[in-house]
Order: sequence, then structure tokens, then C-alpha cells
Amino acid sequence: MAYGKTIKIFLMDGESSGKASCELSNWMGRVFRIPRNLVNKSNIKEIALTGVYFLIGYDEETNKKSIYIGEAENIEERLKQHLKEKDFWTECLFVISDRNNLNKAHIKYLENSFYNLAIKSNQYKVINKNEPSKSSISDAEEAEMVEFIDNTKILINTLGYKAFEPLVSEEKLEKETEEILYLNYKNIKAKALMTSEGFVLLKGSQIIEEVKDYTPNGYKALRIKYKNKIKNLETVEDLLFNSPSAAAVFVTGKNQNGPKMWKNKDGKTLRELEEN
Repeated sequence: MAYGKTIKIFLMDGESSGKASCELSNWMGRVFRIPRNLVNKSNIKEIALTGVYFLIGYDEETNKKSIYIGEAENIEERLKQHLKEKDFWTECLFVISDRNNLNKAHIKYLENSFYNLAIKSNQYKVINKNEPSKSSISDAEEAEMVEFIDNTKILINTLGYKAFEPLVSEEKLEKETEEILYLNYKNIKAKALMTSEGFVLLKGSQIIEEVKDYTPNGYKALRIKYKNKIKNLETVEDLLFNSPSAAAVFVTGKNQNGPKMWKNKDGKTLRELEEN
């Protein structure tokens, strides 16, 4: 059973795009965000502690945010190295324990775990060249680290970085089978799901090859944006859209009224479902 949680975000510069700390009530971990240009003048004492960090940038080739996952016994020193060696990132997140009780084995375990979560979610392009090594820790320590990871994910998501959560998890698909929407058009079939992030066109959906000339340029651009996500006119991963209509146009190649096109397994349109 999920319980409500209290999260406190402190804007350290008084600006939404500046330095920030994020903490969860009754948990000793804390996540910080710092823009790259402020690393050398952060005045954050916790930046010198042991922890895990995430360099965030944007990859023009894949139209995705990019991430590098690392660990350090002194995060500040490592970030200053990355200022010289890595130019892709524009901001950094790092997580520490206020008790400063994370040791080298803990942060190696966390680094490996976050790397694999990022790879599995496929939301960001992972910049790491190799999978980080995973340390061996006791069962008791592993239980603590699993909780540490779960709480860190909550805080990072709250700050707006969805690097470790897939658009639609396998568990969500299993639980929400009744919520899946279908679009059958000519000889193609597509499936989708409404989520808190937006309208997700599910992996394996088929699309019409031709895009009509009168289709608005904004919708045409979606075919270009997601061209690497299509193989043999079928989506190879889940794709996020702002609206049901955008997904319907993407699938059919022409203007469509999404709420009328998408239907559940019983044939009710999305519009009918939302009205009820």
C-alpha cells in the first residue's frame, strides 16, 4: 500500500532554475541540484561528502536528455574534474546521507543500480561507456540501499528528472490492462495508455507509412523526431505524446480527433470514457 509523503524543496538562490535541495520527511538522505556554472561557487557544504551524482545534459542526435552516473568520496572534487573533462552536461544532481554514513561499497552499489535503472527505463541517453562495477554488501546493507534508491527516485522525480522510471512499467501494464486504448485504422493496429506524464503510444504499435501533405507541420515533425523509434512501420519502444490526437495523427499520417479514434476493449471511445 502506498502512503502519502511530505517533501520539502529549498530553492537555495531563491530561483527555480538555481541551486536546490530536496528532502523527504523521516529520511536522512538528501538530493541537491546545481547548475554547471555554479559548481565552483556552490557554497553547499554537503557537496564535499560521499555520494552518487548525475550529470544531466541533452543529446541532439537522439532528441533525449543525457545522463552520466558516477560516485565519489568527495563529490565536489569529482565534479571539478568533470568540468575539465566532460562538456555535455549543464546541471548536476547529487545524493548524500546527512549522517555521512555511506562508504565506498555503498556508493559503488548505488552507482551500479542507478546505471541499470537508467538503461532499463530508456528515458535518457546514458553517457557512461561501461557498466559500473557492483560491490558486494551484506543483506542488511542491501536492504538499506534498496530503500535509499527508492527514496532517491522519488526526490529526483519530484525535481522533474524522469531518468529512472519507464514511461509505462510492466507492472503498470499488468495492473491496468482494462485501461489500454486501441486504434484500428485501415490495416494497422495501435495501443496506448493515458498516464500522468501524457498519452503513451505503446511499443509494437503499427503506423501508416504515408503522411498526408495537409497534415500540420508540427505533427509531421513528430515522425522525424521519432524516426529512430520505428522499424518496419512499427514502434520499437513506448513513445510519449502531449495528447491522444497527436498520437492518432502520428499513427495514421493524417488529421484525426484522438478522443474519438481511441477506444477501449469494449468499443467505448476515450471521449465517452472521460465524460463518464
